[in-house]
Amino acid sequence: MGRYSNSQLQTFAFCPLSLRYKYALHLHPIETTGVHHPLFVRAGHEALRVLYTENDLDAAKAAFRQHYPTQIDPHDRAKTADNACLALDGYVRQYNYDRNWEVLACEDLDSAEDGYVVKLDLIVRDTNTDSVYGVDHKFRGGKLDYNFFSKFNPNSQVTQY
Repeated sequence: MGRYSNSQLQTFAFCPLSLRYKYALHLHPIETTGVHHPLFVRAGHEALRVLYTENDLDAAKAAFRQHYPTQIDPHDRAKTADNACLALDGYVRQYNYDRNWEVLACEDLDSAEDGYVVKLDLIVRDTNTDSVYGVDHKFRGGKLDYNFFSKFNPNSQVTQY
């Protein structure tokens, strides 16, 4: 059985043909910027992994810059290392390291008995309620403006745990 990300499972649930086009045939809309977006996203995931496992904002920014050292698309002024660091600052200001969260897994693979393997961005336990939550980090194309974090609504894409 193959390995499937949460995004792939969500794509399949929305439209199986879209999953085939995007992940099996590697077809993308003509307006995409090639490898620019996926590299930016991977660097963002690495920065959040460092933030949650080391509890260190400066180390998270350094991790982003290490994994995205060069601006790949000079015409995309939104996806820059400087803007990613500003986004990390805003993320910490908005969510302020929830001290009630115990990180159980971060950027880890999980498999089920049926053979499905999914990548877990972040699994946390609320130490007040003992509830467990899955968080799927999304780096969307939204504008990084004054209203960005007030509209930010993480979708864990985990329906049962």
